[in-house]
Amino acid sequence: MATPPVRATGPRGAKEAVNISEEDFRAKAATGRLTVREALSYTARNIRGDSKSINDNRNRTFNLMSNLIDEGIDIDQPYLEVYDKEDFNKALDPIESVSGTNRWQPWSWAEDRIIANIKRAKPNDANNIPRKLAGKEGIAQVDFNLVGVQSRNTDPMRGTIFSEDLDKLYDEALSGSTYEVYNEKTEKMEIKAIDPEARDYLIYEKYTGQRVATNIGKDGLKIGEITFGQRDGVFIAEVAGVQKANKVRPEVTYTGEFAEFLYAKVQQAKARVAAEFPGDNPAEKNIFKTTDSAVKSLWDARIKPALEENFRNQLPEKAGGNHKVIRKILARQMLREFRFPRDAVKAWMGHAGVGVDNAGDILEQNYTGAVPDERIGVMSNALIQQDAKNGGYQTVNQLFVSRNLDVPRMADSSVVFAVPERVTNLTTIGEASNVTTEASEAQRKLIDETAEKQAVVVRGEREVLERQQEEARIARANKPLPEVDETIVRANARRNQEVRDIAADERRIMALEKAEADNPLPKAELSPSLQAKMVELGLMDEPPKPKKRRRRKAAKKAAVAAGTAAATTAAKAAKAAGMLIPGPDPLELVAGVIDEQVSEPGKSAADIAVEKGQGFMGDIMGVEPRRAESMGELLTPENVAYNVGGAGGVLADALTLGTVSGTGPFSGERTGNISGRNRARNVRARQYSGPKITNVDELDGDSFLNMQP
Repeated sequence: MATPPVRATGPRGAKEAVNISEEDFRAKAATGRLTVREALSYTARNIRGDSKSINDNRNRTFNLMSNLIDEGIDIDQPYLEVYDKEDFNKALDPIESVSGTNRWQPWSWAEDRIIANIKRAKPNDANNIPRKLAGKEGIAQVDFNLVGVQSRNTDPMRGTIFSEDLDKLYDEALSGSTYEVYNEKTEKMEIKAIDPEARDYLIYEKYTGQRVATNIGKDGLKIGEITFGQRDGVFIAEVAGVQKANKVRPEVTYTGEFAEFLYAKVQQAKARVAAEFPGDNPAEKNIFKTTDSAVKSLWDARIKPALEENFRNQLPEKAGGNHKVIRKILARQMLREFRFPRDAVKAWMGHAGVGVDNAGDILEQNYTGAVPDERIGVMSNALIQQDAKNGGYQTVNQLFVSRNLDVPRMADSSVVFAVPERVTNLTTIGEASNVTTEASEAQRKLIDETAEKQAVVVRGEREVLERQQEEARIARANKPLPEVDETIVRANARRNQEVRDIAADERRIMALEKAEADNPLPKAELSPSLQAKMVELGLMDEPPKPKKRRRRKAAKKAAVAAGTAAATTAAKAAKAAGMLIPGPDPLELVAGVIDEQVSEPGKSAADIAVEKGQGFMGDIMGVEPRRAESMGELLTPENVAYNVGGAGGVLADALTLGTVSGTGPFSGERTGNISGRNRARNVRARQYSGPKITNVDELDGDSFLNMQP
């Protein structure tokens, strides 16, 4: 039995590595004899650590040796003699390399360490230190016009999607008038109509590679930015270039096929503007009536899924099949498949500026302006011709008809563009040789047949769409109302009523607050004697000194003196009589008296005290207490008895715990629990829940003490 071969493990390039000591590395680096193989071998074998990233970089460094050998590089040449040569750099480039693989990222990582190791080997010698190839300022992007290092800000193509595959994908995606899409809500496939303006833009984009920002929206391609002419019956379209920040649309002169397409779009746009914006200048309106989101939606629905399903390994690693990738697909296609010159591709994509570099040409600087690169238009027509060729058409007319592009002159065979046997490689630039203004009978027949077939397809798709829309309308109309539990209905009604009630309460509160703010109550004006006694009793803080009023000075002095005397007399009389009264505490009683003085007359406990005080003072003075009706009555005996007696009653009531008003626990006016009358009038009375209150004469000392708070 034969022994099976041993399966190779580890990186492929490991077998190309050699062992080189640190001493040998330093010696060879110092003398310039260090080879590419030795530099990469030493770097890979001296990477420390076992993390996944370290292992990946070690393996990629080993593989660089076999990669370079595959590209025809002699890795046993001295590093300093080969690293900065064009062949070596092309071997790392995704466009110029034989394999088409981007090796700038692993090389950038490895050369950083090679340079550091060489510097360590020559600490006192700055000569012959290799410069870095990869990076913004390196050879990769400057010296040989290569793609450059794959940094975190770039996401290049990883392979070529050739025109035959891309054109077939566009045919399947955009040739119809409708498409199916899965509705996640209904869990069913639905038919949607293709937005014709978004479709036309995707076709325009496929043949120009231009950025959306320079053709759609505020800074989009305007009707007035295209100038048309004719030569031998063939349209010539000159498109103005624009530059917005770093976004460039190159100035281009198109002829033939693409010029016909642009002419048709401009005529459609003019008709639309005349209908929608009568009187407006059409030159300022966009050619494409669409938006970035509409274009992206159509791309995501029709093109992106097919790209990612069939070409995931060729697409950029990060971006995948996102809309912006079309520029990268086309650029690589032109370089790898069509073999167009690199500078021509850059101009076609808008990387060469609005116009070509005139390099001091007097004619262009002072008279003609920058003349566009004439290869750009030819390259767009080359893409169109190859598209028709890949579709098996004999004329470009058939391609446009099958894509539902409304180009009248090509649809009615006024001008016919034959598909050439060989698409130009830009070795020569001249007049289009595939155009005729006199269609042959065979050409006209083919174009008409294509149009009829497409009309049948579109008509069938429209009928299916209309039927689906009608079925959906009927389903919505016949959809029964959902049955709702009665308890849910009632709960919702109750909740809604609660919300309405709360809102009504809040409106009332807000109205009251506004009324109070607009009409504030007047402040009670207490006499100085009353304020002094309340301060003495600890019922209020020291009041501010009143403002002097000269006209009422004498009256105020008399009132204060009389009030003080009355209060003193009342207090002495109360003590002498041994009057003890229940009811609220002194603070509440005083507050009640104050309220009575500034409000409508009432009959509270405080009112009783005021009346008794006024009667007491009237008896002493021998008059009937009466409120002054004018300024002249302020000092009358009746008004003095009215005011001073009331104040004296307040103080007497406060000092005797309500005896004056006859509402206190020792008033002797009632027995039993607090009366309903007092309970209704007094907050503290309503809150009372203590023992039975009896006449003081019926109480002994213990009982009295037990009922104290």
